[in-house]
Amino acid sequence: MKKNNVEEDIKLLDDYMHLNENLLKMSKYTTYHNSDYILLFTNELMSTYPVCDLANKKVLSVTSSGDHMLNAILNGTTDITCFDINHFCKYYAALKVAMIKYYKYYDFKSNIINLFPLTRATNRVENFKRIFDKVKKYLTEDEIKFFDALIRIHEKDELGRGILSDNYDDFTHNKYSNEEVYEKLRKRLFKCDIKYYDMDIADLQKSFGENQFDVMYLSNILTYVGWNETQLLSEILKNLSGVMKDDGIIYGYNFHDFIEIDDNEMDKINVNVGVEGDLITISKK
Repeated sequence: MKKNNVEEDIKLLDDYMHLNENLLKMSKYTTYHNSDYILLFTNELMSTYPVCDLANKKVLSVTSSGDHMLNAILNGTTDITCFDINHFCKYYAALKVAMIKYYKYYDFKSNIINLFPLTRATNRVENFKRIFDKVKKYLTEDEIKFFDALIRIHEKDELGRGILSDNYDDFTHNKYSNEEVYEKLRKRLFKCDIKYYDMDIADLQKSFGENQFDVMYLSNILTYVGWNETQLLSEILKNLSGVMKDDGIIYGYNFHDFIEIDDNEMDKINVNVGVEGDLITISKK
């Protein structure tokens, strides 16, 4: 499995923020790519997902804004692996975790809105530096390098874009938007082993092996597979079936009309797929 490389990520960051696409790599299976903006908070209603007892469960989650991972920790897991094709996501998720560890509830709410620049907002650099200096004791050396580079790029240039989308109002989509739940999450984060990987959804089985995870959270990825091409979706479901334990379950979010696959094809890939409202569930037959 390829290790994360902060030096490559810094080059990718510089390329992206200056509106270049020299290092851009698209997924073969989805509409996502290796450098893109990140949502400040999930735009999914986390109450859509069933409350599961994840104590002693091995969990895989898309990284994205970090909120699926945080929700899984609230449900009891301490062993969680995060993946995302977007190399920037792991840094923001780690920063959000560091902020939750450092700040009490109301301080977190008031400070996360002042995170690093969104679009040409160089006036926010000082705000971010103030936050970063306080929370970086909870970050790794590579994570600190990445954010130091982000600050340097913003201070040097007039930029075309930033890496965060300003959807602060979606904070309320999360269970930890409640003060009591937030404090519960803060305590649990200190006991968790969180691992981050830069990875396309198509590479999960090849990278992790078979029968690895009890529960998997995929957000809305499946509704963006090949703009709903049946063959690509079938390949992805087969891959997911391999990495999931026999009694495991996968949850996804149905932002669009989830494409239907005929029963013969479902038998070939040995999975059951259920769609109820915004919730997609996948299990082995």
